[in-house]
Formats: sequence, C-alpha cells, structure tokens
Amino acid sequence: MDDNNLPDKNCLNCQFLCSYHRKGYDDVNFHVDASVRKRLLAAENVDDVDFFHSGHNSLKCYHEVWDQNMSGFKNEQILNEELTKDRDDFCFWLRHRGNMGFKAAVKVQEKEAEKQDFKKEINLTRTSLDYAKYGIWVTAAVGLGSLLIELYKLVVTGGG
Repeated sequence: MDDNNLPDKNCLNCQFLCSYHRKGYDDVNFHVDASVRKRLLAAENVDDVDFFHSGHNSLKCYHEVWDQNMSGFKNEQILNEELTKDRDDFCFWLRHRGNMGFKAAVKVQEKEAEKQDFKKEINLTRTSLDYAKYGIWVTAAVGLGSLLIELYKLVVTGGG
C-alpha cells in the first residue's frame, strides 16, 4: 500500500481501527498503535505484519462497520482495500490521536459531531438572514418605485 495514494479519511488513520480476541460471544478490543499502522501500510499482505502473531488475531472497526472475520474478508486483498477505503461521510471516522481509549474517542467523536451540527446551523441561519436581507432590499426598491410613480403622476398630471 502506498501512503501517497490513500484518501485522507481511511481506516489506517482512524482512531476506531482495533484488533481483538474473540472470547465466546464477546470481543476484547485492543488499540492499534501508530507503529502497527505503519507496518500495515507498508505490508503487501496484512498477515505479514508480526502484530497478528502476538495474539491479537483480527482487525475490525470498533463501531462494527467491518470485521476481518466476516466472510467477505477472508481474502487479504479485500481487507487491504477495506483499510484504505475512502471514509469521508461514510462512517464513524475520527482521526487517530495516539493511544486514546475507545470510550474517550467516542466522546470526542460526539463532541465533534455536535460542533459540525452547530456549524451547519450557523450557516443555515446566515443563509436565511441573507435571504431576509435581500427580501427587505427588494421590498424597499418596490416601495421606492411605487413612491416615484405616484410622485410622477402628481407632477405630470397635476395631482390626479
């Protein structure tokens, strides 16, 4: 995989990329640190990364957008494609911020989503105010035009 050809928002630079052990019906999630992410990026095949031989045997999205052990990911090329797929406006992407825990990352993500919603509301309010301003100008122009027509009628026709 080549870092220069990757989209800005992909799983390799997302906080929610995790490895896990499956114990019964529960997953024990582990953070994937920056050095492992670099090795994943450099590897031709994710199985070549020694990380997977240390007991953390599978990758997935913490928010369960994808999971390496789902049937579609048995082929490593498909997993490589999943890790590098463009995630802009697609899922729960959050830029990787070091060894932040998943619970804290979820809270940061929620706050960022609130900020984005607030920015959208501000932009909608500004747009609405701009339309109102233009409406006032149009109304004023029509009123001024009507006044000028009435003044013209008074001057030319002598009042009636």
